[in-house]
Amino acid sequence: MPTQSPGPISERALAAGGAALIVDYVLTVAVSIAAGVGSLTSAFRPLGPYTLPICLAMLAVITFLNLRGLAEGPEPSWCPLWRSSPRS
Repeated sequence: MPTQSPGPISERALAAGGAALIVDYVLTVAVSIAAGVGSLTSAFRPLGPYTLPICLAMLAVITFLNLRGLAEGPEPSWCPLWRSSPRS
């Protein structure tokens, strides 16, 4: 016996899915910034008192890159990798 689809997805389910994606993205960015700055401040102890300003600066940089759009966003992150790669 064939099964029938329950119909179109409700607007409430779509809103819940969209909200979950936004929360996931915000938490991913927050944890990534906190881990990176935590590593930086543990490697360079004098930067310890500046943990919050460094986190906010990194958040501003990531926000700026996201506002530029996906087509141009990854380019600045390639520069450090390209410069540190061995040249033939």
